[in-house]
Amino acid sequence: MRLSIRQFQDVTKISESELSELDKSILIVKTLTDKTDFEIERMSAKKFNAICRIVRDMLDSYVAQVDKDKPKKFIRVNGTTYMLHYDITRMVAGKYVEAVTFQQDMIGNLQKLLATMAVPMKWTWRGIRAKPYDATEHSKIAEQMLDADFSVAYHACIFFSGVLIQSIKSLNIYGNFPEMQTMEALEKRLVNYLDGSITANWYQNLKVLN
Repeated sequence: MRLSIRQFQDVTKISESELSELDKSILIVKTLTDKTDFEIERMSAKKFNAICRIVRDMLDSYVAQVDKDKPKKFIRVNGTTYMLHYDITRMVAGKYVEAVTFQQDMIGNLQKLLATMAVPMKWTWRGIRAKPYDATEHSKIAEQMLDADFSVAYHACIFFSGVLIQSIKSLNIYGNFPEMQTMEALEKRLVNYLDGSITANWYQNLKVLN
């Protein structure tokens, strides 16, 4: 099973909504199987239960695999290869500010944070090379990243978050209350992500009907 950032964000919103468990199950099935309202409404309870079980088992397997993965240096999305930069010192000031800002909501900004790290690559007669940095392309790349594999994005952003926190600490911010607040907030979020807050709960909302 492959889960995109877009699907992950959609399922997260469904999971955190105040809908009934039945409505959540229906929306999650729609999101992950591309079935229409019409198709689901025509299903018998038995068939829908079977689909819920299959999807839940697939999600369990996927989440278990995500836990085993590691950060990657390259990612390929919609036919384009990107190199992922984890070295904060190589970033221009604008990207650094972007990274800190996007960290405030890693789930909602996962594609934007990944776009901040990503550098499009192209083939030349000397092999694959990075394209020149163009800040105006960030929104376009972020939109593309919605189709990226969530597992790759998740591990890349978790690792990048750790690097970012260490870089903020190295700026000797102690005594600068706003900066210290920012660092502490980022550290708290990172601990939560590493504890599994992103992957541990939302997929459990797929309930098999009684």
